[in-house]
Amino acid sequence: IGAVCLLEIEWSLATAMSEAAGIRPDHVLGYSLGEFAAAAFCGHISLVEAIMLVRHVITTPKRAKLEGTGDMLSIAQPLNDELRNLLSKHGEEKGQKLGVAGINSPYNVTVAGDSKAIDSLSKELQASGILSFPLGVGAPYHCMNAFRSARAEWDNTAIFTSMAKKEQEQEEKKGISPHKPVFFSSCNGYVGRLSNPEKVLKTSDYWWSNVADVVQFKSAVDEISSEVPGCMFVELSPRPVLTPLLSEIETLKRAQTKSKIVGMIVVPPPTSPLTSSTRPFISSSVCFAALHGLGVDLNFNGLFEK
Repeated sequence: IGAVCLLEIEWSLATAMSEAAGIRPDHVLGYSLGEFAAAAFCGHISLVEAIMLVRHVITTPKRAKLEGTGDMLSIAQPLNDELRNLLSKHGEEKGQKLGVAGINSPYNVTVAGDSKAIDSLSKELQASGILSFPLGVGAPYHCMNAFRSARAEWDNTAIFTSMAKKEQEQEEKKGISPHKPVFFSSCNGYVGRLSNPEKVLKTSDYWWSNVADVVQFKSAVDEISSEVPGCMFVELSPRPVLTPLLSEIETLKRAQTKSKIVGMIVVPPPTSPLTSSTRPFISSSVCFAALHGLGVDLNFNGLFEK
């Protein structure tokens, strides 16, 4: 239920920003479950289809007997030889499944795997003074060597057949399509501007990569900022967690370039972090003020309509 609620909140925030504030993005990027909201907002799948897919993501581990067998761990550390050695030490060398689940920024990585491996790795990191915290998701999402056994259950659904049939019907009735934001993928094997999203986002293979393989968030951000220099990133979620990662990527880009034009600009999100005591309307006001200051045309009548 929580994952479905998160999807609907993110979709609602994007829709409200677009329809009320007049902020219509040119590009959309999601992280893990966020890709379902992004795909629905772009119109490549319906909101109902996105909800069905997210429910499928949550129920697959249970049917594949993976529920409660693993977890994910966020680590404030670069993906370097030291971390790779730790993954090997607590994973393969102990007969456990453990691997990289997300490359998030130059200084942040997510790993996933068997519960024992995650627990022992977490304890060593804590003893070494390296910040990390478990995500408590109950399954080794995004760790292919631990999640691979769920593939048969993942494909055992009528959802993708139904989506493909609807796509074919829409293709036959195709007319002049309204403008859609460009969908950028953070899925391993698909990173960057997604080719033919109307078809790809209705396939089992794509969403299997989304749930079982490494999230290449940093690479996806690099792709967008390289293609669209000076692009502005705004995170839309109930509790922003990607904005600090975006800021780390932005900081590194500023340090590496001598040009006045930096590849990206991170805008304060319209919602507040869980640890913040800032009232919601203050966060949204700061976001809109930042966008306005950067030259984005806002629909003030929609924002302040009584």
